[in-house]
Parts: sequence; structure tokens; C-alpha cells
Amino acid sequence: MDTPVVALLQAVNLGGRGMVPMARLREVTAALGHRDVSTWLATGNLLLRPRPDFTGDRAELVDELTGRFRAELDLPLGLVVRTLDQMSAVVAANPYPEAAADRPSRLIVMFYDGPVAEGSPDLTRYGPESATFHHEEGYIDYVDGIGRSKLTGKVLDRAAGAKGSGRNWNTVLALTRKLADLGTVAG
Repeated sequence: MDTPVVALLQAVNLGGRGMVPMARLREVTAALGHRDVSTWLATGNLLLRPRPDFTGDRAELVDELTGRFRAELDLPLGLVVRTLDQMSAVVAANPYPEAAADRPSRLIVMFYDGPVAEGSPDLTRYGPESATFHHEEGYIDYVDGIGRSKLTGKVLDRAAGAKGSGRNWNTVLALTRKLADLGTVAG
């Protein structure tokens, strides 16, 4: 696997919980031999090109990173990995283009650690949000904002049947661009 990837850590540096210094995260990742290691924001967005001798797949990369982060950082970190092609497909499949244009910080993509229950579950008991699950992602339109919503990550994980890590639309677009740039540098 020589394609650039983004590792999206779950529940990192949110509300004073799961505190992980991004410099330490980069250091641990680089010590494994991965290249062009960088982070974006302080919420656990790790970009890298796997080391030249890494012949595993995405699941094996998740296992390697998760194991090392747990050992070195002493935190029960979970993460998911996506390639540029996968991130580009997420952008293309967005079922809420109006939300992406009008309120990108309120459109959240949940990246799950496995396939999800496809479709749009009825989540109206939690509020006015809309959600659509597709492949390994969930798109959530938080029309009134996230802060007071009752549609939490735990609720979404149950609806999806998998564990996820959310990023707003602005971050999804930025990470997709950064992966493209990383691929250009690598090429």
C-alpha cells in the first residue's frame, strides 16, 4: 500500500478528553517508518504514506497504528483509515449538497470501522437532523447545530451498527485536498 492515507482518530482532544499531543502522534507514527507524516488540526487527523515495506491492507494498518498508539500513548484510541480514492468517493456521494453549501460546519460525516446499515434511519425522536448511511460512512445534517442536539455519536453508532469518528464537511474537504497534495508529492 503506497497510497497516501488519513487515519481519523476517535474522540481525540474533544472537551478536555482523550488528550493527545499531535507532535507525539506524528513522532510515534514516523518511528514506525511511515513517511510524510503530518496532522491537520488537533482533533486526530493523521496523514501519511505507509512505509515502503508495508504490504498490508487498510485493516492491517489500523491494527498497527492502534496497537502502537495504545502502547506509546497509553490511551485506548480507536481509528479508521481512508485513502484518497475513498475520501473522494465520500465527497462525491454526499446526499446533502445544500447543507454542504449553506452550513458545512453542521454537516458531519461519520467514518465507521466497517460496513454500515444502508439507508436513512428514522431519527426524528432525537430532533430535526437527517442522516443517511452509505458503505462505511454516515452523513448527518445537523440543521440546528451540534451543541445541543440529542443525536450523539453513540446514537449514530447504534443506528449504523459500527463505531465511527466524525468530521465536519470543511474538514472532510480539507483532508481530501491534503491527501491529493500528498499523492502529488509522492508521485
